[in-house]
Amino acid sequence: MRWGVPHERLTDEQQLDELTARGAWDWIQAGDIFDIARFSGHTDEDAYVEQAIHLASLLLDRGYVVAGDIVDGRHRPWAARASEAATRIAAEWRRDHSAAPGYFVWFDPTLEGIARGEQVVMREEGLTEWISPARKAYERRAGQPPPAEPPPG
Repeated sequence: MRWGVPHERLTDEQQLDELTARGAWDWIQAGDIFDIARFSGHTDEDAYVEQAIHLASLLLDRGYVVAGDIVDGRHRPWAARASEAATRIAAEWRRDHSAAPGYFVWFDPTLEGIARGEQVVMREEGLTEWISPARKAYERRAGQPPPAEPPPG
């Protein structure tokens, strides 16, 4: 499989800027990470997948996102530390490259990730202040109890 590579190249930090800016709007999908990984310049499939894994690991390790599933329209975090989630994601994405950008995992931005994304959007749009949709959603959820666990079986 060959991936289209944009002419523009972005550093890891610039790629994180792009991803956290997307996270300021909504959850980040695996497809978002693979889309931004293209800007690393890798054309080899394995290297491209490794860059996506690297970006996902950075997002998790820096506390910008929490990995989980979408259940009934809500993000349910995995019961795993960031490093464990990164290991699980890496194994899945390496196992099946064609399924990697699918819906195996969703990333919910944390306040730290939202703040970085807001700064990127404000800088790019020339704004002096902006409250992102993700921050508004986070604040709405802050006082709500966590969703009930699904029944076993």
